[in-house]
Amino acid sequence: MALVVTYSIAVLAILIGAVALGYRPFVVVRLRFIALASVAGLFLLLGIESVVQYRAWSLAAPQKFLLPPHQSIVYFLTYVGWRLFAPYVLSLFVALVLVVMARVYNRRHDGAFFYDDEFSALVLGVFLSGTPGWILYACSMIIAAAVIIAFRSLILRRSDKFSLRELWLPVALFDILIYTWALQLPFLRLMQFAAP
Repeated sequence: MALVVTYSIAVLAILIGAVALGYRPFVVVRLRFIALASVAGLFLLLGIESVVQYRAWSLAAPQKFLLPPHQSIVYFLTYVGWRLFAPYVLSLFVALVLVVMARVYNRRHDGAFFYDDEFSALVLGVFLSGTPGWILYACSMIIAAAVIIAFRSLILRRSDKFSLRELWLPVALFDILIYTWALQLPFLRLMQFAAP
């Protein structure tokens, strides 16, 4: 899983860096493609990690008896499916549900809440956070938005529209970086996928 986490950090860091260096128009125009490519790239890495796991098991004495010809391949596929793929399949599902809900809500209010490029950033943030990382991500986004809105309204006395556009990716990066520490929280530990 270290390869997948490194990939997620790299994708987010490159996008944040590109925006910070003034390439925002380039990133915004291509963000949907970048999100799709990131999803495909992560699943490709999970496939590579599955092959590496199979090779590692085939070389070790006790684990090789869990692979064919000693055991059906179904055991290994189930193990890899739950350990590697399930957290990201679930986070992708959650990301797509959230985007559909956000689009419907935004459409009902004539685009008052989200810019068009925010939906792809939302998908990237939720998906790359994985499961249960997307729960931490949602909590972090709510806290960050509440603090900024409170600061803007109470201290700066501003009531104009505030967008989360600049927060989606940095908060996702922050959450991935603190994920190991956050797993000590009981409610996140319960959401981890384990092999059956």
